[in-house]
Amino acid sequence: MTDHRKPKRYKNLLSWFTSGTPSSDSVDEIRSESGSGSRNVTENFVNDVPLNPSPSIPLEECHNERIEREESFDVKASFILEDIAIYPSHHPTFTEHGFQGWKNVMSKKSGIVYHMGVLNSPHNIAMHKWESLRNPSKHIERVISTQSSQEVTDNRLRLITTIESVRLLASQRCSFRGHDESVNSSNGGNFNAVVDSFRRMNIDIRRVLQNAPGNAKYISPIIQKQILNILGNKVRTKIREEVGDAKFYILVDEAVDVSNREQMTIILRFVDCDGFIRERFFKVLSVADTCSQTLKDDISKVLTQYDLQVENMRRQGYDGASNMRGEFNGLQALFREECPYAYYVHCFAHRLQLTLNVAAKGVHDIWEFFSTLSLIVNFVDSSAKRHSALRVIREQEIADLVAAGALETGRGANQTCTLQRAGATRWGSHLRSISNMSAPYKKSTRACEQNITNEHYYRVNTLNAVINFQLAELDSRFTDNSLELLILSATFDPRDNFRTFKCEDVCNLALRFYRHDFTSYDMLALDMECGYFLADIQKDPRFANTTTVSDLCRRLVE
Repeated sequence: MTDHRKPKRYKNLLSWFTSGTPSSDSVDEIRSESGSGSRNVTENFVNDVPLNPSPSIPLEECHNERIEREESFDVKASFILEDIAIYPSHHPTFTEHGFQGWKNVMSKKSGIVYHMGVLNSPHNIAMHKWESLRNPSKHIERVISTQSSQEVTDNRLRLITTIESVRLLASQRCSFRGHDESVNSSNGGNFNAVVDSFRRMNIDIRRVLQNAPGNAKYISPIIQKQILNILGNKVRTKIREEVGDAKFYILVDEAVDVSNREQMTIILRFVDCDGFIRERFFKVLSVADTCSQTLKDDISKVLTQYDLQVENMRRQGYDGASNMRGEFNGLQALFREECPYAYYVHCFAHRLQLTLNVAAKGVHDIWEFFSTLSLIVNFVDSSAKRHSALRVIREQEIADLVAAGALETGRGANQTCTLQRAGATRWGSHLRSISNMSAPYKKSTRACEQNITNEHYYRVNTLNAVINFQLAELDSRFTDNSLELLILSATFDPRDNFRTFKCEDVCNLALRFYRHDFTSYDMLALDMECGYFLADIQKDPRFANTTTVSDLCRRLVE
């Protein structure tokens, strides 16, 4: 049975065990505490236990060795190992009974000395590990922390290089990938070219890119898309902050890309807090189909994601497709069920383009004229020699006109140009095509001119037929309420010192399209306020040179 009372001179004994050299007083105290019944250490026995070679102690047990030695001074006997299940009955002196032969503790045949062993013994290795553990500078977490900080710095530099490359290409609207991005490729794409440029300009970037591990280069296409998506989210968040609580107007269009996937674009138009009219490209979505309900669900999901309320929508701008402009099941009708003020406006420029195209094809003489014009453009474009011949004729004609004083000279004036085809979606391209044909190449066609004139035929018969056809087409395409909305909104035109401003048009606009926002009392006050507004704004010199509604909004905020 073990006596748990602390022996005398406990501090001296602890000091002796720590230093490894016991004092004479300590030995005497231990001898007196042991009494007459203590056993003497013989040549081959320690506490009647043979000094057979002890099994080697693994390193994982060495951590507890010093602790056991210090804790063992609470009793008379000293124990070395704590877990006797690992080394059963080999050294019961150290594991079961405890070492008590302190009289000959420094003898060469002592179990303690034998246990300590030579320089590379398990005991000395454990002590070395213990001293290293007591030194904070050698702790594994401190070493790992030092190495990790350098790795973090290098990883951040590699990531910053990739982010700046993605930012540059995205802002310049350039493609990222190349046809061959292998190491031996002569042209690995724009992204790899930009990264190589950063590598050549900065030594640190060159070092971290050359020494980058294979799984942490941050230049893979997946990383590029992730960074581009993060930048896109930041841009959309910034646009959302610009919108604030203001009303907005959505513009939506869809098209099929080169991979035959239907893509839908969403554009927001609004007036910011400074009074500027902003039109921001917001997002591109890939849609499964183009039915109105699918488009409406996708658009609502995007608006909800960025906390844009449908109730604040005031306009919808789409093309004239049936899934967009349908009166009952179209996209505009679905949104108007949630917000009756979200009026649908088909782009007037697009409507006019469709009307003029139909009119050009409906009158035979006009259709024949543009068909012949297209054939001439195709004939000239098919040969570089014909282009050169026409260009020489134009340059000579310009030189003659400048010498005669018929043309003014200046920077960018009188430049030669090539023929241009008439586009199917922009009527202005028809005018440019005719101008490019008539102006530069008059001299080359003079030999084909006839002496008779067709002025009466083209000015009277053909022109009147075209005008009648266009009027009928315009009446059929501009029949909805959007035309009335446009006419009433034109009263805010600030040109000529608000010459077209009419108080009754403002009241009709509020009563016709925004009646739920105005009570009967508000309508009476609105008529009076419009009169004060017109009188004050015409006298204010800050609005004297205002020409657009955008300028008017900005100056009202100022």
